[in-house]
Amino acid sequence: LSNYFFSVKLNKMQTQIKKINSVTWINIIKPEILEIKKILLENGLNDSLAEEIVRPTVNTKVDTMRGAAYLTLHFPIFKSGKVSVEEVDFLIKSNLLITSSYNEITFIKEFIENLKDGENHGGTVFATLLGGIYRQMQKEVDKTSEEIKEIEDTMFEEVERKIIEDISRVSKKVFDVRSKLRSHVYVLETFSAEANKLFGFEYDEEAKNLQNSLRKLLNNLDAQKENLQELKDTFDFLLTNKTNQIVKVFTVVSFVLLPMTFLASFFGMNTRFPSELVTSDYGTVFIMLIMFSVSTLVLLYLHFKKFI
Repeated sequence: LSNYFFSVKLNKMQTQIKKINSVTWINIIKPEILEIKKILLENGLNDSLAEEIVRPTVNTKVDTMRGAAYLTLHFPIFKSGKVSVEEVDFLIKSNLLITSSYNEITFIKEFIENLKDGENHGGTVFATLLGGIYRQMQKEVDKTSEEIKEIEDTMFEEVERKIIEDISRVSKKVFDVRSKLRSHVYVLETFSAEANKLFGFEYDEEAKNLQNSLRKLLNNLDAQKENLQELKDTFDFLLTNKTNQIVKVFTVVSFVLLPMTFLASFFGMNTRFPSELVTSDYGTVFIMLIMFSVSTLVLLYLHFKKFI
């Protein structure tokens, strides 16, 4: 048969195999060392790569060998508003593509099931898959842009705590996605430089298209990072201005109450006052008039000096 698709499960490891014309795509989930070595040997590859595929790696990787390329990429996965990271290993030959991940990635599963005829070698299948992943991520990045716009629209509303939480949440999402995708740049540049030797000069355009897709995605993320920084600066300015206004109000109130408090304490001393007006029946009224008169003078002074 020239085209077929089936799935196999051995222990914890799951294997999906699809034949597309002359290209075989093997998608592995939860790889196990012995089974990986068997698959590699059956396809004429060095079984020492099994250790690399089974063991998670911190950094991205690209390596070329006789007639094949090995790449390790980390992809940000969007789920329930959060970003997790999944590692995918790629082994690419002219007639073979092997993808391996430690958890099932829905997009890859759907892509391999729906892939139609027309792909003429493993490099083309890889480019189609990776380009599709980047386009899928672009949709998620566009959603993040909408979230940033919503934050911008509510910036001047009285919801400081919510704005802080929203900016922090979106900033973390942008940082996580951006940091993982930036590591793809070196891998794709190295792969593109060697791809011509593996798949011929006609593959150069597909390799460049991949790099352009990644560059566009990173440019959008860089723009989002700058927008978020501007929102943070604007929010900090608004918050500082509001704090200054509150301090200003408290300062004015203190200026007004201070002479009143002094006068109340002065006339409240347990001594005889020399004036009979203070000790008369209208003494309280007299003292209150003095207090309010002094406070009024303080307010007029502050207004004249343009403090209020």
